[in-house]
Amino acid sequence: MPDTAVIENEDALAADFDEAGEEEERPQTFAELGVPGPLVRVLAADGKKTAFPIQADTLPDSLAGRDILGRGRTGSGKTLAFSIPLVARLGEVDADEYENMSQVPP
Repeated sequence: MPDTAVIENEDALAADFDEAGEEEERPQTFAELGVPGPLVRVLAADGKKTAFPIQADTLPDSLAGRDILGRGRTGSGKTLAFSIPLVARLGEVDADEYENMSQVPP
């Protein structure tokens, strides 16, 4: 059975400071999280340069092929956290491989 990462992120947007009043780490870029270059460029062209907390928490595991379970509020970035690895994996399939998958064996 594949590894599974469970992520809970109740806060839709991370605060600038943690509970102790100390400044939190800066947001990570999609490239730093391992998102393939072509997707990083498309995201940046759409104004998305840094990941929301749930994306930063899940992308390294999901891009590595692990199952994840995430929970967060509306607007927390769950949809991109799910779809970026999906599109990345689809981008790995080349045209010849796709052609072979679509043929029905005799």
